Amino acid sequence: MKSLNLWDLALEQKKRKSETQSFSLARDRKSAGFPPRTNHSLTVVSNLRKTMHTKFKIELFDETEVERLPIHYETIEYFEKFVMENILLKFKIILNSKWTHSFGIFFDSTDYKNIPEHLKSFDGIEKYLVILPPNTFSKESIKSYSVQFFVSKIKDNSKGEFIGFCEMMSDFIETFFVLNYKKVKETDFINIRANIDWEYLKSIKYPADLKDQHFVGE
Repeated sequence: MKSLNLWDLALEQKKRKSETQSFSLARDRKSAGFPPRTNHSLTVVSNLRKTMHTKFKIELFDETEVERLPIHYETIEYFEKFVMENILLKFKIILNSKWTHSFGIFFDSTDYKNIPEHLKSFDGIEKYLVILPPNTFSKESIKSYSVQFFVSKIKDNSKGEFIGFCEMMSDFIETFFVLNYKKVKETDFINIRANIDWEYLKSIKYPADLKDQHFVGE
């Protein structure tokens, strides 16, 4: 299957604005426009109706030509809990908001050493990830984001592929909160990152058995 390249599709779309949608994550909103609704956007509403208490949700998607990383679902659950305890509660954000934030993680085959020029307008690219503007579902109070991880960067990590994924997940979390919440500073993440329980993460099986890889749609 051909790679999604969500940012390419976003750039080809006609410019359009909506009062229910936010442009806070890309520096060049007018030229980027809104991304098309991916399967993440189409399935997030039904999925989150089952977990409406969850204000920060991370899901893995397997929709590109890249061989997916065999991530155990407990790894994702750890980072969701980590965000809750170290960011949402500490800074008192999102929890009392009407919005649920849902993030669909996609793996991309683009070689990070040859990043196309037009990608450089997106925040996060210096950390080899892209966070696109959200699709907003006002009725369900859900903001659905698509996030691209450059799998070549993950696999080149000198500490191993799994640590590469976890470090990119940490980069994604930092990028999102620093850009969107004034009370969260980049310097705060020195201490936040120090709270990551690497020993626990390393204890999670990798590569995970297929039954423990909870990708959306399976």
